[in-house]
Amino acid sequence: RYGHVIDGTGIKELHLPARLTEIGREAFALKYSLKTVTFGEIDEVTGKSNSRLTTIGQSAFDSCSLEDVFLPASLRNTDASIAIGESAFAYAINGTLTFEMGGDAPLTIGASAFSGIDMETITLPARLATFTDASGNTIAPLANGRGVFSSYVKNFVIEGKGGEYATSDGVIYSADMTELIFCPAGKEGTVTIPASVRKIRDNAFANCSGLTAVTFESGSALTEIGSLAFNWCTGLTELALPDSVAKIGADAFGNCTGLTALTLPAAFTEFDSSIISGCKNLRELNVSATNTHYKSIDGVLFSADGKTLVYYLGTRTDTDYTIPAGTETIGEGAFNANEYLAHVTIPASVKLIGEGSFASCKSLASVTFEAGNEPLVIGYNSFSYTSLSDVTIPARAVAINGYAFSGVKTLKTIRFADGSKLNSIGDGAFASTGLEAILLPASVR
Repeated sequence: RYGHVIDGTGIKELHLPARLTEIGREAFALKYSLKTVTFGEIDEVTGKSNSRLTTIGQSAFDSCSLEDVFLPASLRNTDASIAIGESAFAYAINGTLTFEMGGDAPLTIGASAFSGIDMETITLPARLATFTDASGNTIAPLANGRGVFSSYVKNFVIEGKGGEYATSDGVIYSADMTELIFCPAGKEGTVTIPASVRKIRDNAFANCSGLTAVTFESGSALTEIGSLAFNWCTGLTELALPDSVAKIGADAFGNCTGLTALTLPAAFTEFDSSIISGCKNLRELNVSATNTHYKSIDGVLFSADGKTLVYYLGTRTDTDYTIPAGTETIGEGAFNANEYLAHVTIPASVKLIGEGSFASCKSLASVTFEAGNEPLVIGYNSFSYTSLSDVTIPARAVAINGYAFSGVKTLKTIRFADGSKLNSIGDGAFASTGLEAILLPASVR
């Protein structure tokens, strides 16, 4: 075991003997002068190393100036530790990294072990494996995924079979090709996902800004896309998901600033606006024609029966919108924070304006309620922080819930239509508005 034995020296080369089995934590860290390290000797005929090294500890060579590194096949997990520790070669390799192939002993590589390495293609041995310690805690074969390496890497290659991972077109999958584990951050152009893949894991394509298209083989079995799966894939402009996809995690397409249209697949059943948060150029949210839970009407998301307006994109640039007749519910946060909408017409069929429906629609200056007989509830926080100035509450409104118009500094006039059925006004419904006077209908209790 080695430990800080060359501190304060200008040593440039280090040739470690074949009989060395372990290099301890931070053993050669911050040795900026160190340019070469070898482990045992390599046979000139077979090309094999005679090293018996099993463990390279955490930050062992952190921030050295190594030109090329050849890691022997003897490296393996032990009962006590993973083969290559966290940050073992972080920002330490200025040249190439080569793993000796062969062997079948489990190999786990710690978080950020090779961060900062400037290589386009990394070839890894098939024996990558999950490590489990004595307490049952586990570390993935590549502890923090592609974060083990740098964002410069464009392709991974796993040589051989029999381990937990496989590769196709530079992307890492589970060995049986049913899960897409992650794509290298430096990947450019198009990635085609095999039909066998059923799940795209969390963060799988996160920050792949050079990715311009993702396609799916015919007959795709994909059912799940994990949280943050495509987060910050700024080069994607459109994405056609297989109809088999039923689950999409939070922020799955977050901050895909180049995305202009997205079609929700047939099997998809639970929409949450977080899946497209930060998609500032998304203009259309479409739905597969065979989806039985949702449909799109002119790029606006509705329940399949058309009775609930589920989501109106915050990035749509229309200044005027008329909600279709037959709509009964405006969903919670449905229009939340749209910056462009200035006027909305609400049909007589609407019975509920959900919580926060139009909250923070800062350009919304007027709203028209069509006359009708259906009782209407104006929900909690529904028009807060808009730019409304003059609102006529329809006679059919029976409740204005708490903080419905709060924070609307421009609101000067509230009128109640003749024959008002309003019987309740919630706490803070008109708090922090510009109202100076209000005449409540006799129906209020």
